[in-house]
Amino acid sequence: FTLGPALTVDTSGKIWAGWLGCDSVENWKVYASCFEDSVWSVPMLVSEPAGWGDYPVAITSDDRGNVWLTWMNSDDDIYYSYWNGNKWSDPAPIDTHPALDYYPKMTFNGKRIWVTWIRQIGSNQYAIYASYTYGVGVEEKPVANLSPSALKLDPSYPNPFSLKTAISYQLPCDCYVSLRIYDIAGNLVRTLVNKDQKAAHYSVNWNGKDNQNRHLPGGVYFVRLEAEGYAKTEKVVLLQ
Repeated sequence: FTLGPALTVDTSGKIWAGWLGCDSVENWKVYASCFEDSVWSVPMLVSEPAGWGDYPVAITSDDRGNVWLTWMNSDDDIYYSYWNGNKWSDPAPIDTHPALDYYPKMTFNGKRIWVTWIRQIGSNQYAIYASYTYGVGVEEKPVANLSPSALKLDPSYPNPFSLKTAISYQLPCDCYVSLRIYDIAGNLVRTLVNKDQKAAHYSVNWNGKDNQNRHLPGGVYFVRLEAEGYAKTEKVVLLQ
């Protein structure tokens, strides 16, 4: 059976549908189809496995003819794929986080693809998150030059620390980068970097404060570097 259908229209006037399909052994998969010349195409498999069917997919199109799909994957993270006229791109996470992410929504504002979703941040506590593509299109990003082994995040120094610690990382290509600090419960406490950067070596200091410039309590925190769908995490200890 199927759940969560969503529709969009691309620049050529084709109608696209995306949905979750479940086979006889309850394996959820993401499918898409387009309506052209009064006929729906054979359903195309976009991704497998996917999250269970109560959480629908979202779909939109941009001004370059790309069609975009996003969904909750089986690891409880939000993933995306896009149709570039020939095939669907390999599924990639929009954000990876040790919490439940679900109910994605997607739109194109003339410049960027925006995605919003709900995240469970505690017992009966929820927050709305958003992310967007950077630049003119995924195809212009040098994704092929970046691999999990090429993205480097060095251990913070000093560690443990009390006043400040230096966080160093290496980017092998130009890409959009986020460098964030999470507490042991998985809550985001500080965003250090959230922008496009050139291929180079970088070092950023963290003073143990949150995004409101408040001193955080001593304990274990996690430094998370994300770029082009890949991520690295290091543990750091803040002393009282």
